[in-house]
Amino acid sequence: MVSANVKFIKSNVNTVSGIVISVSAYIVMISGYVNAVPVNVNTISAYANSL
Repeated sequence: MVSANVKFIKSNVNTVSGIVISVSAYIVMISGYVNAVPVNVNTISAYANSL
């Protein structure tokens, strides 16, 4: 009975850590996009100015 509970807890911990890892990956990806936006805006405005 106890070992079943320990296995259940371990699987939950693995699931939670997987969720945390994927969420942090999303946050990194989103921050990368946010950082890329001003660069793109600058590139587009420079291109528009050169026309």
